[in-house]
Amino acid sequence: MRILKVIAWIIVPYIMIFVDWKVLTRTHRIIGIIYTIMVLLSAVSNTSRPRASDAVTNENTSAQTQPTSATADNATDKDIATPVAAPATVVPSTATSIPPTETMALPTETAIPIEPIVLTGKGDSIEDFTRSYGAGLYIIEGNACDRFFAVTSFDSAGNQIDLLVNETKPYSGIRPMDFGDTTTTRLEIKASCAWKITINPLSTIRTFTVPGDVFGTGDDVVLLQGGTPDLADITGNASSRYFGVFSYGKNGYDVLVNTTEPYQGSVMLDSETLILEIKSNDVWNISVKTR
Repeated sequence: MRILKVIAWIIVPYIMIFVDWKVLTRTHRIIGIIYTIMVLLSAVSNTSRPRASDAVTNENTSAQTQPTSATADNATDKDIATPVAAPATVVPSTATSIPPTETMALPTETAIPIEPIVLTGKGDSIEDFTRSYGAGLYIIEGNACDRFFAVTSFDSAGNQIDLLVNETKPYSGIRPMDFGDTTTTRLEIKASCAWKITINPLSTIRTFTVPGDVFGTGDDVVLLQGGTPDLADITGNASSRYFGVFSYGKNGYDVLVNTTEPYQGSVMLDSETLILEIKSNDVWNISVKTR
């Protein structure tokens, strides 16, 4: 029995000190308290110290989940699904930034004519509309009074889709509608005088044959037909305002020209390019070549 009590004092002194307290002398009580405190501190220390196996497991898990810089550096443009951003020095306020989806209804010879949606007014207005097709075109005219004129598109949830027009001069141009996963149901017009907006399906787009030239004045959207595009010789922006040219195709969206200086140069086109969008304030010319 005495041996069991000694073992109990060694293992659980914090219990035995209360059991034998009345029979202990003053000196034995002090020694027992000191020993009990040492045992308790040792137990707490062992509990809070992480096991070596846990540390190895955590280190291995961290090594497996942390991306390496080599992986990031080896990423190519083909790995990136988002459209290429315009240069930071010039940010077009009215360029469509969403690539077309594969469901974009391109013109066909058997396309059934669809009546255009015509919106007219004077001054500020909110115009709601519905349609039976996806992508389309806006033909926008207004601001003969040389004041501020802006047209912004929104979806049914009130999210802004695109700033279509943002001008202080008379405006007449063609702008793309929903060249991506968006559905416009509302237009906000800011104006001081009369305006007119005609909404057409994409089947009404102006086309030209590749290889060949296309030219115009102001904003426009054109469809490439014929050969496989390779290069585009582009001239425009003699007035040194904003000039942008953007391509759309099966492989997404690309910025070809983005400047506020007069421009004349050649750019490469993706072989799957279908549509060119031009943002301009004066005359421009584009010559598309094949290999």
